[in-house]
Amino acid sequence: MSKEQTTAQLQVELDEIIMWFEQGSIDLDDAVTKYKRGTDIIAELEKRLKSAENTITKLAKL
Repeated sequence: MSKEQTTAQLQVELDEIIMWFEQGSIDLDDAVTKYKRGTDIIAELEKRLKSAENTITKLAKL
């Protein structure tokens, strides 16, 4: 990721990867690359979700 993507952009990219896998006939090399990218996106989304949860928890304590 050279330019940081928004959470919405990451979700769209992940959805596109999922749809690609659901299409059926896939190239193994492409599948490995897309799977790796998908796991990277999931990790980033989970990190952002945890950060948002922490912020909400802090705000709720005010």
